[in-house]
Amino acid sequence: MEDVKDLQPNELRELLAGFMEEEYLLIDVRQPEEYALGHLPGALHVPLMELDAAMPKIAQVEHKIFYCLLGGRSLHASFMAAQVHGLTNVYNLLGGLLAWDGHIVADLPRLKVFERSETFNQILLMGMNLEKGAELFYQQLLGFFEGTKLTDAFTHLADAESVHARLLYEHLDAETRGQWGTFEKLFSRLSGDLLESGESTDSALARAKDLEEVGAIAVLELALGMELEAHDLYRTLATQADTLTVKNAFLDLATHENFHAQAVAALIGRVAER
Repeated sequence: MEDVKDLQPNELRELLAGFMEEEYLLIDVRQPEEYALGHLPGALHVPLMELDAAMPKIAQVEHKIFYCLLGGRSLHASFMAAQVHGLTNVYNLLGGLLAWDGHIVADLPRLKVFERSETFNQILLMGMNLEKGAELFYQQLLGFFEGTKLTDAFTHLADAESVHARLLYEHLDAETRGQWGTFEKLFSRLSGDLLESGESTDSALARAKDLEEVGAIAVLELALGMELEAHDLYRTLATQADTLTVKNAFLDLATHENFHAQAVAALIGRVAER
């Protein structure tokens, strides 16, 4: 991400030591309940889902430093600040507060899912595979948190990915005049080996397993990152659509993913206040 400077905790400490107080702003993009439990001194609290409204205030400071618990939410926040709102001198704390406090956190992968050379039908098929990967991810998380209050949330999210895949299938089926057979047959053949971020499903599950000991919030942050990546992916595909029908279909999926992101963010808040 060229417009965002990633910082290790020691690099951030050195940076802050060289700044005057008025030259920088720490922005905590976690939920209110998390912020109340502890935050970096002087950090401005702006939950990720409320970031757009706070951009005019953030823009007034020369150096903007975003952080969260794990680094996933702040990665999205810094991207929004730099590439959507055009802010400069934007920083992201790698590993978030966990890394700041000495925990070792794997870096978040930044891979590309689609190539421009792919046909629309290939994109639809790949989209279905991504939804299958997300479904598998949430089904595995159910095993991590079986019998807890998170069970219903992960069940709902897993079911929603299957619904999204079916929406993509309907367009693929119309384009190819039924050559792929039924949805159930095609969906069962997909590997689900990738997520919307471009990370492999196995890699994401391994990271979730590693974070299980840290707590539910860290795992939920992975899930929130997935939903935000999916939202961004479908909005991007909508801008590349050849017809209004296809554009609206991708925008509809983007809207669903945004609702899911808000739901996961709210769930993080409820877990934090327990």
